[in-house]
Amino acid sequence: MKIKFAGFRKNNELIKLVTMNKAACIFIISGLVLAMETEAQCDTIAYQRMLKDGDKFAKFEKYDLAVKRYSAAMIACPDNSTVPQKKIVEVFNKIQQLKDDAVKNKIIADRQTKLAISSAKKAEFETQKAQSITLAAFAPEQFDKNPTMAIRLA
Repeated sequence: MKIKFAGFRKNNELIKLVTMNKAACIFIISGLVLAMETEAQCDTIAYQRMLKDGDKFAKFEKYDLAVKRYSAAMIACPDNSTVPQKKIVEVFNKIQQLKDDAVKNKIIADRQTKLAISSAKKAEFETQKAQSITLAAFAPEQFDKNPTMAIRLA
């Protein structure tokens, strides 16, 4: 029993087409494998340049750019990704240290602000107290000259 397919006159034509499709699939797959192997190769010049750039950015505290360069180095040379990964961890540790220092400094600044406000209030109170004592001392002198003023001052 022969199976007929629309568009094909003979079974031989179908076999030729399937054989050609197998050859095309093998060609495409081999091309993909070659592309993946090419992609996995290490571009050492770009890798070294990106590591160096990342180090410069990290030195000048441009951490976002440093992480981007280290990430690009990992892409340029996937086989040597441990060095950029360690550098990225170092950058994040430095950022965390800066954050911790900032939190500590904020706590200290808040305490100093409260202390300054308290000292200002105390100074204002002492100023008013000194003015009251001065006016009270001045009142007896004014008693003979202006008794109304003396009573107000006392």
